[in-house]
Amino acid sequence: WPGSEAAVLLAMANILIQRDLFDRTFVEKWVNWEEYLEKEHPDIDRTFDQFVAKLKEVYAEYTPEFAEKESGLAAEKIVSCALEIGKAKGKFAAHVWRNAASGNLHGWLVARALFFLNVLTGSVGCEGGVLPNAWTKFVPKMPLAPPPQKVWSELLWPKEYPFSHHELSILLPHFLKEGRGKLDTYFTRVYNPVWTNPDGFSWIEALKDESKIGLHACLTPNWSETSWFADYVLPMGLGPERHDTMSFETHASKWLAYRQPVQRVAMNRQGKKITDTRESNPGEVWEEDEFWIELSWRIDPDGSMGIRKHFESPYVDGKKITIEEFFRWTFENGVPGLPEKAKEEGLKPLEYMQKYGSFEVEAMPYGLHEEKGFPTPSKKLEFYSSTLKEWGWPEYVVPTYGRSHVHRVSVQEEKNGFCLVPTFR
Repeated sequence: WPGSEAAVLLAMANILIQRDLFDRTFVEKWVNWEEYLEKEHPDIDRTFDQFVAKLKEVYAEYTPEFAEKESGLAAEKIVSCALEIGKAKGKFAAHVWRNAASGNLHGWLVARALFFLNVLTGSVGCEGGVLPNAWTKFVPKMPLAPPPQKVWSELLWPKEYPFSHHELSILLPHFLKEGRGKLDTYFTRVYNPVWTNPDGFSWIEALKDESKIGLHACLTPNWSETSWFADYVLPMGLGPERHDTMSFETHASKWLAYRQPVQRVAMNRQGKKITDTRESNPGEVWEEDEFWIELSWRIDPDGSMGIRKHFESPYVDGKKITIEEFFRWTFENGVPGLPEKAKEEGLKPLEYMQKYGSFEVEAMPYGLHEEKGFPTPSKKLEFYSSTLKEWGWPEYVVPTYGRSHVHRVSVQEEKNGFCLVPTFR
């Protein structure tokens, strides 16, 4: 049943805990159990055995029968799956991508409960387990990067959601309707909120109302529902029509790829000097990097606003940066090991990436936590979150379960009620 996944996962965790099938060595070394006992149970001895006893007490309520009642999944299947997971010490790899975690009230607890199983089996940071995503993703240093923003935008990051890890753009039209602010100029980039987001009609109302959104420019590779309500539709290139770098968590490697506009490269190789993608792309498709560079120079032509300097050539003072210079500097200065690798082949870093299209920054990034800990406040895997308690949510300090907005109690099946599960984004 949608949203009940955390109950199932915690029932599996409970089986591992009650039967002592978890990786004691890993949990004792890499979980912040001492902080948990200190903050929540200061009256008992701060020993790992006491922590295990507390675990058994806290999770005893998550029986397979309880999970079956919540989810509809047979208790014996839950037990069977848990026992298989218990055998996979250090080799249990599972993660959440949108689905239950993003589509339900308390969905974030699903992701946390699943990761709890990774932790209990010692399957974090090791071969066969899961890794923090930053360990297998690389973001290169860019030339003349501006400093971080100093102004907090409550239209993007509202006070009501202090722990959201992405901006809450889905709520923007509602905030505008409430009078929380106004947008002078709004760019939607490869973004179709009228179709993609909940309550698309609120987006239509906001985009049509100039008292809320003064000017709307839609950067998009295809015509969309949102395009109908734009002052400018700016054709963007697809992958083969623009330059950019990319890096994904595809496997146990930290790598960087370089994408190039196919037709522009082909024309250059034919001896035609192309300096602007509009000369090579179909229609009016303009590579967005070139667009932003040009727009910034037109907004701040003399540099007095402090904008233009971030779009000037790092090689020729006062000259507008070109796409070639942008990526040349990045590959020369922002990718460890690339200049040396290129030199081995008698190439410059940019030439190497133009030839091969990708570069491995680091292979097999396992065990990085052994050197500097995990990327958390405690440098350990946080079974216990003091942050959540400090912000006023003590009920969520450890992995727990909360019923979703479409729980079986809410959806009256006896009255032909049903749960709609949309499979589109």
